[in-house]
Amino acid sequence: MNTRAIEDFFRDFMFPISAIGTIAGAILTFIGVAGVFLDGQDWVKDNAVFEAIGDIDLMFLIFGGLLLVVCVFYLYDHLMTKKKFEEYTNTASKSKILHNFDEIDKLAYKLGSSYLITWRDIKRKHKIRR
Repeated sequence: MNTRAIEDFFRDFMFPISAIGTIAGAILTFIGVAGVFLDGQDWVKDNAVFEAIGDIDLMFLIFGGLLLVVCVFYLYDHLMTKKKFEEYTNTASKSKILHNFDEIDKLAYKLGSSYLITWRDIKRKHKIRR
């Protein structure tokens, strides 16, 4: 199996994957919390979802909590990386771009192929030949 293609896929789709994972983690965590801590409530006792889950609600809480934490971290990291990339590249000054060249290059690679294309266009616009 080609690990490079898998790595490129996850780099390109990190934002939607982490957003969907955050939503799924929040739902699983809610179900786990309701099943573990609110087991005596009428709306939990009479709910078909909680009856179908049975006694694995603690697993929902653990897995959902881990998924939520990991996906929120990646979502935050992606948004901060994107913000930093835009701060560095939204300038008309060629010297500021050259000063931050290596950092911008790393950020573009981390954000995926569309940002690599944007970075290539910015280099072409400012006639940077690195």
